[in-house]
Formats: sequence, structure tokens, C-alpha cells
Amino acid sequence: MSKLSRRSLVTSAATLPALAVPAFASAVGPDHPDAELLRLGARLDPIIRRWAAKRAVEVQWHAEWEAICERAGLPRIEGGTIADDDWHAHQEKRWAIRPAHEEEDEVDERGWSVDWMDILETLDTLTKEIISRKAETVAGLAVQARAMTVYYAELWDVDDDNHDHRNFIEAVCAFVGITPEPLLAARLGGGVQS
Repeated sequence: MSKLSRRSLVTSAATLPALAVPAFASAVGPDHPDAELLRLGARLDPIIRRWAAKRAVEVQWHAEWEAICERAGLPRIEGGTIADDDWHAHQEKRWAIRPAHEEEDEVDERGWSVDWMDILETLDTLTKEIISRKAETVAGLAVQARAMTVYYAELWDVDDDNHDHRNFIEAVCAFVGITPEPLLAARLGGGVQS
């Protein structure tokens, strides 16, 4: 288990995703067919940095929690492998010993992280605006593909080769020459969970 602090993970994850910015997203003139999409892509960068930083913290917390559960004799059990009542009882025991991670985050009246909700609401609004446009260039399509990889990041959270949506998004990313943001985050410490 890593001895990195959550703060250092957030700091490194927030600074390193600049590597993910496509080279063609630099300043473009107003006559570029996808000028507005590229401007929206620039607005996407800070939200991706926040998302990657938060994801890095969550992945570290999840690994710590799984290790604590293992030591307590409460390993992860996939749903459907034991009786539902037994599985739910097992999960309740696991949740009872989780680290005090949520105490670091401000939560709303529903118990949801205020920071995560802000990230996800901003991402939702911006992604819908990005996808509402028709890309006319590879650069514009790259902005859309990048937005979709973050918006649908959960597609990379399961190690399953049968994800048609993920496969399609990855094919578009390969075509436009970018790496899906969840895979970049995994390289920077916000790894894909299984």
C-alpha cells in the first residue's frame, strides 16, 4: 500500500493531466470549423484536472478500505455468488469498518460529497454542450471523445472486454490520437478499479 498522502495525490493528479491536452487544442482562429468546440475543450481541461485529482484520492481510499476489510476477514464478494441476504449482511459489516474518508469531504444533506457533485454537475452541463455540436474536424471530434471518456468513466471501472460503448469510445479516441482520460488517470495514480 502506498504511503502517499491524499494531498500529494491531489496535487500531482491536478498538475499532470496537462499531458492529456491534445496538441491541436491550442489557439485557433474564428474561421476554424470547430472553433467553438475547441473553446469548450479548453473549458473541459480544469474540470478534468479536478476529476482526475478526486478520482486519485478515491482510488487510494478504496484500496485502503479493501485492505482493511481483508485484514478483518471480510474480503470482497461479488453479488450473486452467495445468497442475497448473506451478501447484504457481509456488505454491512464491510461498510461499518470503512476509514473515515467521508469526514474529509464536505457532504450535503443527502450525504453526497459536495465537491464530487460540483464536478459531476459541471461535467454534465459541459459535456452536453460539447456533444450538442457536430464536429467537423478531427480536433473537434477529439474534444467530444475526451468529454465522453470522463462523462462515462465508469465504463473503465470494470475489467470487462464486452463493453460495446467503451470499445466504441476507445476506437474514436484511437482515431483522433488521444488516450481515454480514465486510462490517463490510472497512469497518474487514479487507477481503474476492478
